[in-house]
Amino acid sequence: MKSSIFDINGYHILSFLALTISATYWAVATDTIVISAAWMFFLLALILLTDIRGMKVVTQRLAKFAFALAVVSLYQIVFRRSGEVVWALRSFPLVYADGLRQAVLLWLRYLIIFEVALLFSRMSHFHLFLFLSKCRFSFAFNLLLLVTLRFLPFVSHQVRLAIWTMRFNGADFRGVKLKEKFHLVTKMLKPVLHAGFQYASISALALELRGYGSVDKIDIKQRYPMRWRDAAFLAIVIVGNALSL
Repeated sequence: MKSSIFDINGYHILSFLALTISATYWAVATDTIVISAAWMFFLLALILLTDIRGMKVVTQRLAKFAFALAVVSLYQIVFRRSGEVVWALRSFPLVYADGLRQAVLLWLRYLIIFEVALLFSRMSHFHLFLFLSKCRFSFAFNLLLLVTLRFLPFVSHQVRLAIWTMRFNGADFRGVKLKEKFHLVTKMLKPVLHAGFQYASISALALELRGYGSVDKIDIKQRYPMRWRDAAFLAIVIVGNALSL
């Protein structure tokens, strides 16, 4: 059974490029919580429609960075002492409106950037290569970009594999001193770097055999047109930008 309501690769990459650029711009440019929250929830709805298991991925990834975000948010709340007093303890002001707003915006901006990266990670590499070729990017740049996109998940998988191997051998990362953690990370990086160099050498050989650098541009005969659904998607993005303005 398919887990997605609609296929994200059924849409043109240009449509999602317009969406992600707009969401990223408003995440950085605005100080209004409503606008950032609207773009965040719209991206979250796309993730859930693309894959109903997307909420689990979002929750797991967010949990890894929640502590760091909480510390930075607490810093904004404690030290940004401007605006109206939101909460006071025995007439001593603790939380101000500006600090609380900046803390909320910090979470919203992180979630938007994370959701944009997650959507792009689910796109077809072939469609991306086809789109870049139609935009007249060089053949060498396209291949290099695709190999890089394939290399990052490989490194992530090798890191997880190394962590589970160390745990299986009895390594416990909880309650370990900083110096011991440094030694454990050093041991973990050795097999990861070895596998990474091996993967890079094999990829470089494959690129050389496929004529990397011998031609500058190639003309792919396959068409990559925009359809009516892309026009509807772009219309929604334009309306969202207009409402944000």
